[in-house]
Amino acid sequence: MLVTPNVVMIGLSARTDKSGATDCSLLDEETVLATHRLAGSGFFRGMREIVTPEGEEAAANALRVNDVVFVGADYPRTIDLLDREGYKVVAVKTGEIGRIDAGLSCMSLRWRR
Repeated sequence: MLVTPNVVMIGLSARTDKSGATDCSLLDEETVLATHRLAGSGFFRGMREIVTPEGEEAAANALRVNDVVFVGADYPRTIDLLDREGYKVVAVKTGEIGRIDAGLSCMSLRWRR
């Protein structure tokens, strides 16, 4: 699930349908990591978009916790891109959770105080 200042979105998997699907993660209050398919669609008008490299679309399922962005370790070009953009990136092995059609965002529980 992705919550921006203007909208709440849910990702596509075996548990959701295309009308609720997104290919993105919120990196900070004004920046979205998105696939080519979603970037430029106008959906994030007013926000900065960082596009995942071709072939690394699944990296758009990243997870921000405080000032750290967790990204699947299998996406080195996305990790390098985010590092160059100034984000503190931590690579996480996600192969096993990917086998059950899951990613970092849906395998986490987050809340604010």
